[in-house]
Amino acid sequence: MSASVKAMRAAIDGIPGRHVVVIGDLILDEYLFGKPARISREAPVLILRFAERQVFLGGAANAAHNAHALGARVTPIGVLGADGAGEELMALFRSAGIATDGIVTERGRTTPVKTRIMAGGYQAASPSPRPRTRSSSGSRRSARASTRW
Repeated sequence: MSASVKAMRAAIDGIPGRHVVVIGDLILDEYLFGKPARISREAPVLILRFAERQVFLGGAANAAHNAHALGARVTPIGVLGADGAGEELMALFRSAGIATDGIVTERGRTTPVKTRIMAGGYQAASPSPRPRTRSSSGSRRSARASTRW
């Protein structure tokens, strides 16, 4: 075993019991899974039939989760919107056993959501993270209405 591998192993073995503060953008990672239904007539893109949605801790929230998984006591510090995505992130933190004392919820702020669209095990699209809102009908739409994907 090389010296660098030994040093890395020693660093990882020293994490349990340490207190780690993670400051950054707390992002909800959203994966939308679909089965290819057909190819669009207008462009060479797949039209998917929605099958499943999964959400995970993303951004600094993922870093906090990783440190927690290595045995550290973690305090994430960040701001979430008072919206559904923020509520989902808080629930994911709680279910992982990560304290939420350093997380502030702010009205008027939109929690960032990074959405990945998966088709039959392959990533079909990865729109950039951008605020998402719900229309009065309950459907999701981009906060930047001019952006279409």
